[in-house]
Amino acid sequence: MKTTIEAGSLTAAARQLSMTTSAVSWKLKRLETRLGRKLIDRNGHQFQPTSEARQLLEYAEVIVNTHDRAVQHFRLSDVEGKLIIGITDDLASNQLPAFVHEFHLRHPGVRLEIRVEQQLALLEWYDERVIDMAILPLEQPLILGSDIELWQDELIWVKSRERDYALTEPVPLVTFSPKCTYRDAAI
Repeated sequence: MKTTIEAGSLTAAARQLSMTTSAVSWKLKRLETRLGRKLIDRNGHQFQPTSEARQLLEYAEVIVNTHDRAVQHFRLSDVEGKLIIGITDDLASNQLPAFVHEFHLRHPGVRLEIRVEQQLALLEWYDERVIDMAILPLEQPLILGSDIELWQDELIWVKSRERDYALTEPVPLVTFSPKCTYRDAAI
């Protein structure tokens, strides 16, 4: 109901919820039937919440927030101290904000220190115990049994549309420094 009201239509709500429009409609009708109240005023394709729906949303917000706080309370770890994490610059801008937020919620007693560097330098730092943990892309042969694979990327070649290269012709490359696994994979 909340998503339908916020989205403004069944179709938009269905897209957001990864459901069919008929499934969203059915759930909404089922909720209205169970409560014995009309929750949505339908005006063509537009949906407006009734006063009962607004009251129900207030209760739902309280319930969901209480649930989330309870889950967070019992998920919190007793771990305290400092954790030094190394991460590559390409991941730092994309993956890091959500990771830091989630980590802080689960481990509020841990102070994170983040160091951004290229892949091979991070591996050296990890081996030398300069960092406690590294989040970085690695080629398959470099992955150890103790590593945790978070995702897989597919490397692709990118070239100008205006220029074709012969298979025997040297190809100019734009890469990071020699301590980069993407560079090593390309060469």
